[in-house]
Amino acid sequence: MASILSKNQKKKQNYTLKELKSLGCDLLSSRAHINNLPLLLSFISPESPPQFVVESLLSLQSFFTPLLSQLPSTSSHPSSTKRPRSEDDVDDSSKTDEVDEDPEVIFKAWLRSKFDEFVKLLLDVLVSQQSEDTLRDIVLGTLMEFVKLLNAGRFHSSIYHRILNTIIESAVDIDIFVDILKSKYFKYIDVCYFTYISLEKFVKTLEASAVSGDRTVIENSETENESKDSLEHSIRKIYQVLSRIPPRQKQAEKSDHEMWSGSDESSTEKPKDKKKKNKDQDSN
Repeated sequence: MASILSKNQKKKQNYTLKELKSLGCDLLSSRAHINNLPLLLSFISPESPPQFVVESLLSLQSFFTPLLSQLPSTSSHPSSTKRPRSEDDVDDSSKTDEVDEDPEVIFKAWLRSKFDEFVKLLLDVLVSQQSEDTLRDIVLGTLMEFVKLLNAGRFHSSIYHRILNTIIESAVDIDIFVDILKSKYFKYIDVCYFTYISLEKFVKTLEASAVSGDRTVIENSETENESKDSLEHSIRKIYQVLSRIPPRQKQAEKSDHEMWSGSDESSTEKPKDKKKKNKDQDSN
């Protein structure tokens, strides 16, 4: 087994950038090349050369983006592809088995697991000490695209929450990420809103952890000091993020509140159109 892994690892290291690009093109051209997907994922790593990470990232983003609306929810899993049974098919076991064994259902569940793996790998690269700032910018941009698109045009707060948590808990200088967020994303009102929400949740988690820690480390001064240092470090990072969000007055100066995602009613309906629609409904 070890020799097989070693052989595969060696093969991966021998890929040229041109060959990697070809793998991506093949994956995009036909489902027959779906085995290229795990191989491309293996290059999304802090240990890979930055240009290889970017090439794989672009191919995988192009592959997943048109499929996002078709993927099952995160609760689905390749090992559990059974759809919920309704009252109408309680006694129709043959129909249930047919649905359970539907290759397309299994395939999409597998794709969802690979997409989740992609997001996790991107987060690892984002906060790796080995990553260059330019690469972090590209990776964060890709993650934010998924925040925009994954939830049928609505802001995907779960992925955004994971992004912020990963940044806060990382050992990398927070200023690198805050500069990107401020310059590209804090102009959007929904990004600002969910930043507040996510950091509020994070603070509540810290409070609960601190209370729990006080009970368990009260007799160990060294552990207690480490816990306090970690808590203070996280609080400083949270403050740095919050301090860079534009004040509401500045946001209010804009006639249109720009949204990173679509509105709640429609992924294609602009916020200003929604506002006008609500006004028309109120007049009726």
